Amino acid sequence: MSNHAEYFQSWPKGTEAELKASALSSIQLFFEEYNLDESQDLLWQIMKHCFFNPSTALKIPERENLVSFYENLHQMILAASILHNTRISQQVWTT
Repeated sequence: MSNHAEYFQSWPKGTEAELKASALSSIQLFFEEYNLDESQDLLWQIMKHCFFNPSTALKIPERENLVSFYENLHQMILAASILHNTRISQQVWTT
């Protein structure tokens, strides 16, 4: 994480080309830091902590929302991994 202002930014800003370059860079940096198995494991650890931490008292709607978010984030990590690996393999074949 480079800085808090960038991390908590709610909507990316820039031209379409800048946004695409930023997105590709973010995906690349993510998978350089965390491989797919590790990222899914860490996501699961976050989820377990939210449900099994005695100091956390989530109501049913909050739990349902958290589970839905987890499932969607899990799928997004898988999709990003596929796109990232496809991009890497295409670069290998074209260089």
